Amino acid sequence: FNWVYTKVTVVDEANNPVSGATVYVETTLPDLSVQSFSGETGSEGAVTFSLKSKLTGTYTSTVTDVVKSGWTYDEANSVTFASLTIQ
Repeated sequence: FNWVYTKVTVVDEANNPVSGATVYVETTLPDLSVQSFSGETGSEGAVTFSLKSKLTGTYTSTVTDVVKSGWTYDEANSVTFASLTIQ
């Protein structure tokens, strides 16, 4: 088995960490199945999702939304996906 970790850091326009934001992520596995996750950022503005899998190939995690009351998620200016290949 392999552990695949996706760490998402949320910052404001001044690059300061944003705590208490709910992050929604979808991870596509090598067999094209999709796992959905959500979690809240801590004081450092980050949340880490973990997935245990025995599949080899490419895993792609995509941030589908970030929600915090009174804030607007600027998807157009954000890094919203990352891939990892396990052989």
